Amino acid sequence: MVLEMKEKREFRKVGRYGNSIGVGIPKYIAEKTNITIGDELEVSVNEKNEIVLKKAISPHLPEGISPDVLKMVRDTMSKYKDTLEGLKDR
Repeated sequence: MVLEMKEKREFRKVGRYGNSIGVGIPKYIAEKTNITIGDELEVSVNEKNEIVLKKAISPHLPEGISPDVLKMVRDTMSKYKDTLEGLKDR
């Protein structure tokens, strides 16, 4: 016999946070996903126009590599995302 865990759903109101808008993450979800205050989340929209939040992974940089280099690489990849996506299937 297989037991399926039903998805617990809640509704939250969108609030203002400075010049942005946001929603609070319920405590049980934060605990289940190991999200704590100060963590960085990746925010995106999928093909169904759904908002997707993922905990950002902090890479361990090799000795002597500045976090600025990683930022530059991320910025460049973001800037040329469409071009890079077009090249992946060639």
